[in-house]
Amino acid sequence: MFALAVILSLAASPFDDLTSAEISAVTKAVRADAQFGEVVRFPIIVAKEPPKASVLAWRNGGPMPAREAIASVYDAGKNRFCEVTVDLATKKVTFIRELPGAQPPILLDEYAEVAELTRADPRWQQAMHRRGIVDLDSVQVDGWVPGLLSPAEETRGKRIMRALSYMRGTGVNFYARPIEGVLVTVDLNERKVIEVWDSGAVPFVKAEGELPKSDKTLRSSVQASAPIKIDGQRIQWRGWSLRYSMQPHKGLVVYDVSFQEDGVKPRSVLYKGALAEMVVPYGDPNRAWSFRNAFDVGEYGLGRTAHSLEARTEAPDGARFLDAVFADDNGKPFVIPRAVAVYERDAGMLWSHVDMSSRKGAAQRARELVVSAMTTIGNYDYGVDWVFTLDGVIAVEANLTGMLLAQGTSMEENTCTAECKRLVAKQIIAPNHQHFFNFRLDLDVDGADSNTPMEINVSAAKPGTPSNPDNNAFDAVLSPLKRESAAARDLAPASARKWKVTSTTARNALGHPTGYMLMTGESAVPYFDKTSKVRQRAGFVEHNVWFTRYKDDEQSSAGDYPNQAKGGGGLPSFIADDEPLESTDVVLWYTFGVTHIPRPEEWPIMNVHRAGFKLMPHNFFSRNPAVAIPGSRPR
Repeated sequence: MFALAVILSLAASPFDDLTSAEISAVTKAVRADAQFGEVVRFPIIVAKEPPKASVLAWRNGGPMPAREAIASVYDAGKNRFCEVTVDLATKKVTFIRELPGAQPPILLDEYAEVAELTRADPRWQQAMHRRGIVDLDSVQVDGWVPGLLSPAEETRGKRIMRALSYMRGTGVNFYARPIEGVLVTVDLNERKVIEVWDSGAVPFVKAEGELPKSDKTLRSSVQASAPIKIDGQRIQWRGWSLRYSMQPHKGLVVYDVSFQEDGVKPRSVLYKGALAEMVVPYGDPNRAWSFRNAFDVGEYGLGRTAHSLEARTEAPDGARFLDAVFADDNGKPFVIPRAVAVYERDAGMLWSHVDMSSRKGAAQRARELVVSAMTTIGNYDYGVDWVFTLDGVIAVEANLTGMLLAQGTSMEENTCTAECKRLVAKQIIAPNHQHFFNFRLDLDVDGADSNTPMEINVSAAKPGTPSNPDNNAFDAVLSPLKRESAAARDLAPASARKWKVTSTTARNALGHPTGYMLMTGESAVPYFDKTSKVRQRAGFVEHNVWFTRYKDDEQSSAGDYPNQAKGGGGLPSFIADDEPLESTDVVLWYTFGVTHIPRPEEWPIMNVHRAGFKLMPHNFFSRNPAVAIPGSRPR
C-alpha cells in the first residue's frame, strides 16, 4: 500500500460548501420567518454562488464576497415552493423568490410517503392479489418522479409521484424481481392515491438475481510519484490547482481550475465545470414505462444521493477520502462520509521514441489526478470523475453501472430475431433506453472576459487545381461563432468538426492565440420524437454544443426545476436573446449521449460503461508541457 502525501488545512474561499453549523443557521432563519414555520421542508440548502465579478475581484486582492445560502423551501399543504436567500453573517432572510407552478426535486422522505399511501390503497392490494401475492409485506414499493403528465394531471396542478412494485424476496436486490403491469399515481399534496393502472397479471420474477460481493483483496501496484496537497477544498498536483464542491443537486463540481508551468504564474483554464443535467428516456411504449424519463440532476439530485466510496473497489489503495455535508428534508445537517475520492493513478504510456539508427531513446509513464464521486438513484449508479493529466488535459469520465431496470415477462427463452424485446435473463427484459449528459463548462482561457468560441472544420482542397496538383491536400478552417443563435452546433464526423475557446488577448511564444479544445467521445442522437413531451423538457439534447455569454443565473441546461415542468426552459431560452460571443466571457455546454441496448452480460450487475470528453490545450502552451516531467527513462 502506498501513501499519498496530503497536506490538510483550512483555506476559506467563495466556493466553499456549507458547514453543518451554517446549514443549521439557514434552517433556523427560515423557520423563524412567520410565513414558513415548522411545516416547511428543504429539498435543497446550498451555498449561494457569488456573482462571478465579485469572485474575480477577490482573486485580484479584493474583499471576500458576501457569504450567503440558498434554501429551496416547500410547503406541501399549500403546494408552495420558493427560494429563500439567507445572509450567513447576520443569519437573516434577505430575499424570497416565489416559484409558482414549479416543483422542487424529490424529497428523501417522499419515497416512504408514496410507499405508505400505495400500500394502504385497496386497488393496489387487489392488483397484488390478482398476481397471487398474498404477503403484501414482501412487496417493495419504489417511488418515481411523474415524468410525462396526462392533461388531467397537468390541470390538477399538484405534486405527483408514481410508484412501481417489486418482490423483495430474501435478498437485497429487489430490482431483479419486478411486479410488472402495475402503475400507481399519488397526489402528495392531498396525500392520496389518484390512480392505480393495471395492465393485467404478468407472472412476476421469482429468481433472486443477487449481486456478487465486492472483492477488496485486490490491491493496486501503483506507486505515488508526487504529493497531492489538499487545503480545505483546494487541491494541488503537478502544476494543477482547483477547488471542488459537493452540491445537493449537481453533485461533484470543480471550480477555479488553473495550470502553472515551472517559473510561470498560474494561468486560468476553467472557472467552473459541472454536470448541468442528464435525462434518461426509456423506449418502451407501455404505459408503465413511457413515463420514465428521469432528469437525474434536477428531479433527484446527485449530491444528497451520493454514496460512501470504498477503498480498493471504487477507489484504489492510498486514495484520500473526503466527507460531504448536506441538509435533510427538515433542514438538519447530515454527513456522507467518504463522498469524494482524490488519488493519483497510472495512465499508461505518456510518450516514447527510439532512434532507428542508434536504437537509443527515452520514454515516460503517464500519471493522472482523479477527483471522483458516485451516486445511487434507484437502480442506476453514476460516477463522475474529473481527471487532470501531466500534459494539461482535463478529462471528464461519466461512469454508468448498477442495475438494469428490469421488466417482468413470462418468457424464459428468446424466440425473436428482429425487432423485439430481448431477454437478459429468464423472465427478465431490459428495455432499450438512452442517457444524455449535459456539462456546463465555463472556460476562462487566460482570463474571463476576452474569450471567443471557434469551430474547426476539415475539408479537402479542390482537386486538379494549382494548389492541389496531386489531389491530396486538405486543411482545417477556423471560424468564429459570433452570436448565440449561430453557436448551437452538432457533431459532423465527415468534417472532423471540433470546437475551441480562444483568448483574444493572450498568445503563446509562437504567436498563436491560446486556447482549449473540446475533444468529443461517444455520443448518440435522441430517438424520442421532437414532438414528445420529454424532448420539449430536455431541449439541451437538440444540439451537441451550445455557447452562451456568461450570466450568473444561467446554470441548469433544462431549467433550475424540471420536475413536472412543461418545457422550454434552460438552453433554448438562454440563447433567445442572441447575445454576441466574441471577446467576452463565454460558457461551453456539451451534450453527449449513450444508447443502451441491454445484453445478458449486464445481468445481474452492469460492468462500468465509461463515456465522456476531454478539454485539450490547443496552442495554450508553446511546446509539450510533459517533456520535462521528472522520471523519464532512457532506453
